[in-house]
Amino acid sequence: INLPENNLGGFLPQEIMALPYLQMLGLWSNDISGTLPTQMGKLVNLKSVHLEDNLFSGGIPTEIGMWTKIEDLSFSGNEDLEEKLVI
Repeated sequence: INLPENNLGGFLPQEIMALPYLQMLGLWSNDISGTLPTQMGKLVNLKSVHLEDNLFSGGIPTEIGMWTKIEDLSFSGNEDLEEKLVI
């Protein structure tokens, strides 16, 4: 899924968590808000995640530690997101 700079708003759709073979999630520079769901850990085939420059808040779920194939990851630019992660 690659939809950067599309003025998308609201929350990250839960339906994305039902895509176990998803390899890329690129939603940077939108207006997506809310917390990052712990169910994101189920997306174990992700290689690239770009969620920077949105309106996410809260913490980064430790469940993303299950992303053993990740090569490229960015959460920067989410002012209310706690970017500390303990795995």
